[in-house]
Amino acid sequence: MFFEQITTPGLGCFSYAIGCPLAGLMAVVDPRRDIDVYLRLAAENGMRITQVFETHVHADHVSGGRELARATGADVYLHESAPVGYAAKKLKEGDEFKFGYAALRVLHTPGHTPNSISLVVTDLARSPQPQMVLTGDLLFVGDIGRPDLPGADILEEQVANLYHSLYVKLAGLPDYLEVYPAHGAGSLCGSGMSAKPYSTLGYERLANPMLKYANQEDFRSAVLANLPMRPQSFSGIIAANLHGPALLDELDGRGENSGRSGQPAVTAAPGQPAVDAGPGQPVASGRPAADAASGQPVASGQPAASGQPAGPGQPAALEPDGPALSPAQTEELIASGALLLDLRDALAFGSAHIPGSVNVDFSNGPELNWAGMAVPPNTPLVLVLPADQSFGLARTELRRIGYDAVQGWLKGGLSAWINSGRETLGFSYMSAPVLKKSMDGPDAPILLDVRAPAEFDTAHIEGAAHLAFDQLVALDECPIAPDADVVVICRSGFRAAIAASLLENKGCRHLTILAGGMNAWGNAQ
Repeated sequence: MFFEQITTPGLGCFSYAIGCPLAGLMAVVDPRRDIDVYLRLAAENGMRITQVFETHVHADHVSGGRELARATGADVYLHESAPVGYAAKKLKEGDEFKFGYAALRVLHTPGHTPNSISLVVTDLARSPQPQMVLTGDLLFVGDIGRPDLPGADILEEQVANLYHSLYVKLAGLPDYLEVYPAHGAGSLCGSGMSAKPYSTLGYERLANPMLKYANQEDFRSAVLANLPMRPQSFSGIIAANLHGPALLDELDGRGENSGRSGQPAVTAAPGQPAVDAGPGQPVASGRPAADAASGQPVASGQPAASGQPAGPGQPAALEPDGPALSPAQTEELIASGALLLDLRDALAFGSAHIPGSVNVDFSNGPELNWAGMAVPPNTPLVLVLPADQSFGLARTELRRIGYDAVQGWLKGGLSAWINSGRETLGFSYMSAPVLKKSMDGPDAPILLDVRAPAEFDTAHIEGAAHLAFDQLVALDECPIAPDADVVVICRSGFRAAIAASLLENKGCRHLTILAGGMNAWGNAQ
């Protein structure tokens, strides 16, 4: 049996490729939106992707199921209760699929969503007994899935379902089964996940605090007391995954002719086991094409011959990496309703930034999960990029979480904006020792801690006001006197920079960030 866990950096998402190279067939579970990794795995191992399984209607990332169906002809499967508006086949409890020596069995395990499933996986080449279970967002390593995303109207029902799925349905599975979840550390679908990407049922029963409650009422109290923040992006992602996400080629204006090649069918080699591709599925034949994993659309358009951004009223120069915008064009887009998302590191943003922009640090790679906290879904975006990050990578990360209206990037970055004579703003950083001294003076600043309630309750600076990040996002105006001196605090400084950019846009004028956050404050004691 072929098995591989694929990690999506920054989102904490796991997807899976399961198949049998001898039979030439492969299934993909919970694919991300950009699908080249799955096409490459299939081509490199002589397999054809025939099925895509979604363990539930996802809230934290846009599914790649439709992309894979378009590229490969694979069928997409979800639980029969999932009310999706695109072509998908229905799963129910006990359904079984075989891909040569790989076998899957469906368990209906609601709780995270009403339509959640888990997949019990057996390697028939080794044993008729199951080897692992893909738990989706039911059970994580060190935590469990959150039940609140489908809405407050069915929250109590979801908590009860979650308890039953964890404590009754999974109880029938042996301790030795390996556990492979749909999310790990960094995901916003839980709050206490381990950095370890897999576990066993036995170890989770031993060490996972959410599997240790003696009764359903105690479990309910614990779950409802520890619900993490709900990102703004989740509502847009859920809607996209229910309706059927827009295909990337359509977003890029390539329509039906994407440049992707489909996969011819694959036949099991002589002497190999017969392949059951799933209920009602035909047996495939043939071999995968050598270019089945190319997956790279042909770039449309050419960059301007001069390489310079176009002037006001002219179309943006079409760079190989996306539309490059002049300061004038950027200003026009902002005036028409676009949000400027500044992806530079927080120190650079604090030094100088464009009025109205929001900062999410992307300088060290994929960390755009937090854009989903700060930016409403369907918002048109213009990007200010770090010097060492590409527009293409940032756009891919944003599309993974449902931000499809990325208009382009400011060519020349902030230097081009400054050199054009346009306004910038800034805020400062204060070290922990300097803040300690200022707290003893007559003009002590207001301390505003934007961490989650549990973090604040565990430890905070005496006298600090608490305004959790999700509460701050919901405000229409500055929550304190606009001219007051405010020091914004989080654990490390990352969230504080995002919060400070939002507070500035709400009318706060004198903002400072505690450099290093509570980590630095604790070390300076």
